[in-house]
Amino acid sequence: MADKPPPQLSREQLERFVVAVEKRRRVLLTGYLVALVVMIGAIVGAFAAYVSLHGNRFRTLVFFVPFALTGGVLWYFGRRARQIRP
Repeated sequence: MADKPPPQLSREQLERFVVAVEKRRRVLLTGYLVALVVMIGAIVGAFAAYVSLHGNRFRTLVFFVPFALTGGVLWYFGRRARQIRP
C-alpha cells in the first residue's frame, strides 16, 4: 500500500490532535451518561404505562420506546463526536 513511513507530527500538531481526541472522548462519555439516564427514565415510564393500560392488547409495545430513545441519544452524540476534527 503506502511505501512511505507515516509523517512525523510536530509538537503543536500532536497537541492539537490530543486535544481533539480528548474532546471526542468527553462528548462520547457525556452521551453515554445521558443515554443511561434516558434509559432508566424511559423504563420507569414504560412500566408506569404498562400498568395503567389495562385491557389494551398493544400495551407491551411501550417497552420499545426506551430503546428507541436511547438509540437516538447515542446516535446524536456519536454524530457530534465525529464532527470534532483534529
